[in-house]
Amino acid sequence: MQSHLWRLLSRAGAALVLVPSLAIAQQQATTIAGRVTTDAGVPLQGASVTIPAIGVGGYSNQDGRYTFTVPATRSNGQQVRVTARRIGFRAMAVNLTLSGTSVTQDFTLEATATEISAVSARSLRTQTALSSMRKKS
Repeated sequence: MQSHLWRLLSRAGAALVLVPSLAIAQQQATTIAGRVTTDAGVPLQGASVTIPAIGVGGYSNQDGRYTFTVPATRSNGQQVRVTARRIGFRAMAVNLTLSGTSVTQDFTLEATATEISAVSARSLRTQTALSSMRKKS
C-alpha cells in the first residue's frame, strides 16, 4: 500500500512540474507586420509603428513595409494600442489583440500642414564683436 501511494505521489509531482512548462511552451511571440502609406497611396518610409505601452515597435522601409515581434512573455491575449506616426502626418492608432500569431495591420496616414512659428538664431562671433566694441567706448 505504501509503495502504491509513493508511486501515485511521484506521478502527481511529475505532472505538476510538466504543467507549467507546457503552458510556457504554448505561449508564442506575436509578429505584427503591414504597410504604411499616405492618403494618396504612396509608400511612407520612416514611419514609426509602435506599441508604446510595452515599448516595442519598428520603422517602415522604402516600400512602406514594417515588421516587429512582440515577445511571447508579452503575447498573452492582451489588447494593445498600435500607433503609426511620422512628422508631417496625422498619427493613426488601432487596437489589436496579442494572440501569439501573425497579425497584418496596414496604416494610411493623412498629411497635415506643418507650421513653424518662430526661428531663433544666435551667433557667438557677433556677440563677441559687440562686447569688445562696447568695452572700447
